[in-house]
Amino acid sequence: MISRLKPPGTKRLKLKCDILPSAYAFKFNQRRYIKARAEEAANELAVVTAREQKSASQHRIAMSHIKEFNPKKMSVAQWKDEQGQMMARLDELEDAAVAWGVEREELQAAAGAGTGGAPAGDGAMEAGAYTRTHQSST
Repeated sequence: MISRLKPPGTKRLKLKCDILPSAYAFKFNQRRYIKARAEEAANELAVVTAREQKSASQHRIAMSHIKEFNPKKMSVAQWKDEQGQMMARLDELEDAAVAWGVEREELQAAAGAGTGGAPAGDGAMEAGAYTRTHQSST
């Protein structure tokens, strides 16, 4: 007689899932880390985008300043040379203005001494202009 029943320990269990539980848990953890990394990347992208927008804004401002202060579009070295020449010319003109002021005061003093102490310069002209205007209106 042949026994048709097998002992209970020899029967194998059938897998309900074809993935091992350890591999499944690993993939689940990977998904969690990938999601966290994606959020970090999105935050980093937002920061970089904000920096890029600020940089673009500053570039537009700089370009408008260049158009305003350097309309000839010279190189920086040429611009600095021209600025130096302009400052030297300004110094010359200021020195000439000071010299003219000294000369004017000397002439006014000489004119005041020659007229016997009468007011000279702008005061005399204003007084003469006032009398002419006053006489023509009466």
